[in-house]
Amino acid sequence: MRRVGLCGLFWMLALVPRPAYPQTLQQEPASSANSRHQELLRRRLEKKEELLPSVPNRIERALLSFDRAETPTLQEANFHGFYPRVAWIARGSGISFGTRYWQRDMKGTPLDLAGAAFYSIYGYQHYDVQFGLMPHRGRKLPGPSWEGEELYQLADPETTGVSRFTLYGTFRHRYLPRTDFFGEGPDSELEDRSNYLLKSTGTYARAGFQFTNHFSVTLNTGYWIYSLGPGTESSNPPTQQIFDDVTAPGLSSAPDYFRFGANALIDYRDEPGNPHQGFVLAATAMRSEDQTEGEFSYRALSVDARGFFPLGSRQRILALRSAVVLQEPDRDNQVPFFVQPSLGGSHTLRGFDSYRFQGPKAMLYQLEYRWEASPIWELALFTDAGTVSDPGEELSFSELKWDYGFGMRFKNFQSVLIRIDVAWSKETTRFFLRTSSSF
Repeated sequence: MRRVGLCGLFWMLALVPRPAYPQTLQQEPASSANSRHQELLRRRLEKKEELLPSVPNRIERALLSFDRAETPTLQEANFHGFYPRVAWIARGSGISFGTRYWQRDMKGTPLDLAGAAFYSIYGYQHYDVQFGLMPHRGRKLPGPSWEGEELYQLADPETTGVSRFTLYGTFRHRYLPRTDFFGEGPDSELEDRSNYLLKSTGTYARAGFQFTNHFSVTLNTGYWIYSLGPGTESSNPPTQQIFDDVTAPGLSSAPDYFRFGANALIDYRDEPGNPHQGFVLAATAMRSEDQTEGEFSYRALSVDARGFFPLGSRQRILALRSAVVLQEPDRDNQVPFFVQPSLGGSHTLRGFDSYRFQGPKAMLYQLEYRWEASPIWELALFTDAGTVSDPGEELSFSELKWDYGFGMRFKNFQSVLIRIDVAWSKETTRFFLRTSSSF
């Protein structure tokens, strides 16, 4: 009985008729499907035509600019052409506060006007005015006024790829009240440290021609006036108290100079202020004629070569530098000690005091491994080696002085904004905070 009952129930369910579903749910006609597809396509096209590009707001623009390490707005902030700045105007000057002035293409002409005024916490002063057809890149400020005797400045002028012809004049005055002097030659003693006041005023003209995008030549001529006095740093004696005209030529009678010379620059760096690859080669030949006693005339030749090599990527760079300065006095003349090339400080031998080694001839070698952790932040390991010569002697590799250290740099895509270096040598440990690249 149970088996028959189950079978009967099964057949009863099987014979129940299926409900009739609407035709549209069972199968949609082909013509209706095509019409619906065309309607969806039409709506997509209409929506595409109505789309507008995304416009970032002010905060988004600032974050994007920061992430790409573009030039910060603060770098371009100015007040009617005056650019407030913090700088180091000379080795040993301490932090300096002041302003630069910059007006390019004045009143629709190609003429430019630039100037600077700085005062440091130790009383150092720097003033300059430049006018004419100056080398510059767009809105970027031109480089600092040219000294001609500083080793680290040789390959710094950003003249390549900026303009075909430059012609401008400069007036420059510097007051350096506590410049260190340890004596001439590689064997100068740390215990002989002294300081002197150096005032220099120069009026000069420069004319440059851009032969190609990577090669330029600049001619220089001008008149320089120097004067010396006792230094103002009380912790060390005045130079006049320890040295004389024999051990420090020109100490009691600083000469005035008429100078003329030429500078050649071959620059294949991808970005001069923040290179990741390429090289630069600079050479300067200068003649300085004593306009006072006629005892301090000399000629000088300087060469500076720098190379930048990516190690697998642009984020890992090996930076190399080699530089030499050769000053030769005329017969029966001498090179004044205060215009001789010197090593020591934040751009040359970083593990030694500023002006630590001075002589008429100098050579320098530098190596840096740079790792760009991000476009705005870079870490570096470095070592420096260099030496100077005694008057009348030649340079010797056996007299090389060494240091080593590490640092970090904050920058944009054009230049280093802040550089922090720590360096060690057998004499001391040095810490540097600067607003420029090492080289």
